[in-house]
Amino acid sequence: FIQLCATESSHQNAFFHMDENLIPQNLRSPFVLPSWLLLEDDQDWFAHFPHQVRPPCAGACAFLGGHGARSSLHRDPYDWTGLNYGLEGRKVWTFMRATTPESAKIFHQKLNAYRQPPVAWDSEGEYGLGAGWESEVDLYWDFDDERNA
Repeated sequence: FIQLCATESSHQNAFFHMDENLIPQNLRSPFVLPSWLLLEDDQDWFAHFPHQVRPPCAGACAFLGGHGARSSLHRDPYDWTGLNYGLEGRKVWTFMRATTPESAKIFHQKLNAYRQPPVAWDSEGEYGLGAGWESEVDLYWDFDDERNA
């Protein structure tokens, strides 16, 4: 898979994999990460969730992707944030700030965004929650074509 990511991945046929179990438990230790990566007052907000609805990632999730790979444009529930550490290559981020409910509505309309149904964690139970807003719009398609022209 890694070889395919390096040699075959493109915007037209991108390779991407997310795995919450790929990183061995001993590598998840904060003592393994460089100290400059650790956030002061870092807190795992999922530790406050009932055990049965906590995500299985236990603080570490590996993302592997080749050229053109992307996740859908999305906004996570509870403003879930994570620390990303790139081992190789580069990642381009896009942040869009909606300052009012009206501006958020405009973003959703222009991006053809849709609300994810509550499939995250205990979806049918009392703790079910939606996965936020999502859009399949590729904000980097033109950027990528211009760079490779």
